[in-house]
Amino acid sequence: MLVRPCLCQYQQDLTAFLKSRSQKIVANGRAVLIIPGRQSAEDMTMYVWEILAEAIASMVSQQLIDEDKLDSFGVPYYVPSLEEIKQVVDMEGSFESEMMETIAIGGGENNNKENIRAKDLTNTVRCFTESMISHHFGINITDKLYYKVTHLLIQNLATQAVPMKMISIVVVLQ
Repeated sequence: MLVRPCLCQYQQDLTAFLKSRSQKIVANGRAVLIIPGRQSAEDMTMYVWEILAEAIASMVSQQLIDEDKLDSFGVPYYVPSLEEIKQVVDMEGSFESEMMETIAIGGGENNNKENIRAKDLTNTVRCFTESMISHHFGINITDKLYYKVTHLLIQNLATQAVPMKMISIVVVLQ
């Protein structure tokens, strides 16, 4: 996994975003950001991405996806920790942090219903990956791919002792 280059790119992108927002915010205004994140800087769990990769690899082995397409597919996705976001906000300097909080989402009443959790997770992943996937691999494979992701998630969720929670970082800047 290319963590360092992705972190550096993420820091550059967030810095540019904050600088841009600071020029457009009204006097005494606030910016509220909700960012997919991870629990700590040490936690490098990429669970959902690993499942997506497994589903794509499975479709390659079934010859539903061309192996050359897989080899040329890369997504520089980075999930920051609260500490990493705070560091960028402080270094960029346009805003003061009014609140930063990590929120764990999930683990409610559907915790023991793997099929419901799997469908929810698949829909979450699908909403931000489908355009990339369909553009690169073709629109014809998307339904089969996300169906495979759902089934892999059901299998994996059934074996987890502690239910997985999605992490969001809420940031209020002034």
